[in-house]
Amino acid sequence: PSKLKKTIHTRSTEIKFTPISANVLIELLHKVAKKEGGDIHSSVAAAIAEAADGSARHALNLLDKVLHIEDKKMQLDCVRKEEIVSVSYQLFRALLNGRSWSDVNVHLKQLSDEPETVRCIILSAAASTLIGSSSINKRAFAIISAFEGYPLVSGKPGYASIARACAE
Repeated sequence: PSKLKKTIHTRSTEIKFTPISANVLIELLHKVAKKEGGDIHSSVAAAIAEAADGSARHALNLLDKVLHIEDKKMQLDCVRKEEIVSVSYQLFRALLNGRSWSDVNVHLKQLSDEPETVRCIILSAAASTLIGSSSINKRAFAIISAFEGYPLVSGKPGYASIARACAE
């Protein structure tokens, strides 16, 4: 809403939705899976509901990705990988928009594993930002600089570099 022009914002109505409970999402996932001719294990539905964070749309998108995978472990791995991608992009956007350390740290705490995957996603997003821009985006360039080194020293992707970038 804050990015909208004032003339549009004054003519609009903001509608806030409360997140859907995990139990309701799990029930929805089982119903949709059954209608689609598939079935998901309760632990997979719970993992999807947790990853969706109250969003039916996100939950259904995740369900679509795992529904026809037969192995429960593979379904859970798929949900986890999708969550890593989502949080990595949230982290990238926080860095690109110059958010504070406390805002960035919220995303870092959600990323307990897969540091190389996170680093690759962030580097790719930063490179896409630079390529898609008519002039150099200094924040995207700083992100690439922070993530170009080997990330596994602390087990976190570019953790020290991120902290340094937020402090500047």
